[in-house]
Amino acid sequence: MISFRSALAISFLSIVSVFALGACHTTPTPVGIGIRGTNATKIMERSPIDIAVLPVVTNGDKRIPSNVLRAAIQQGLVERRYSPLALEYVDRNVTEASYTPGASQEHAVCTIQVESWDASLWDTHNVLTIAMNVKIDDAASGANLWTGSVNQRFEFGQAIESLPTQTQRVQRACDILAAEMLQKLPLRDSRRPSGS
Repeated sequence: MISFRSALAISFLSIVSVFALGACHTTPTPVGIGIRGTNATKIMERSPIDIAVLPVVTNGDKRIPSNVLRAAIQQGLVERRYSPLALEYVDRNVTEASYTPGASQEHAVCTIQVESWDASLWDTHNVLTIAMNVKIDDAASGANLWTGSVNQRFEFGQAIESLPTQTQRVQRACDILAAEMLQKLPLRDSRRPSGS
């Protein structure tokens, strides 16, 4: 006959083993789950070709890699079959006081606004918590053609862990963020001319 103490020990070990096995089967939260995109129909109807990607608007936090993020969004637009203007060209022709959308013959204007960029777990866990919006507006009318927004934690983990320098890690993280963000942007139909 099994004593009460033995039965208690067996029950305890059974419960511990169930929790241990359960922990082995947990899946990580997928990256990009909190990203939303709106107005897909409008951008598909307008089908802008040339897009001016304006400088990133931040809350003043100097730790935000604005230039790297902007370049990653620009490259992401290329991958979605749009033709962003060269950033240097946009910078030469865009000044806050005198710029008017369409002045550089672009069909649309892309604005990137970073509301928050929490890098407190970046050095130890390759984690960023980000709130940002990307908008594409018609250059002629100012009408919003597409908006993408995110407010979530990104766990980059092994995707950047093996990169040797901080610069490369930040670049790769921004590339992943831009790709995830623009995944909600419809591919441009290259057979359609702009505005048709």
